[in-house]
Amino acid sequence: MLNPMTDLSFTIRRPSVCVDALEIYPLAGTCYIDWKTGHESAHRIRRRDIARVLVPGTGLGWFVNRFLDLANPL
Repeated sequence: MLNPMTDLSFTIRRPSVCVDALEIYPLAGTCYIDWKTGHESAHRIRRRDIARVLVPGTGLGWFVNRFLDLANPL
């Protein structure tokens, strides 16, 4: 059975030095970062910050450093 709180997601890919992609689960408030090194980390994300990353031209590395709490992963 599918759980819409965890299954609805979208992926953002843009050229970045350190970040390969962001996979965002907006209903759950979770963002998975796919790093260029091959690692993955999960972080909380606010809905208003999701709107910021959707703006074309927003750098993924800049967004991750500015709006996600990298010190406290999930």
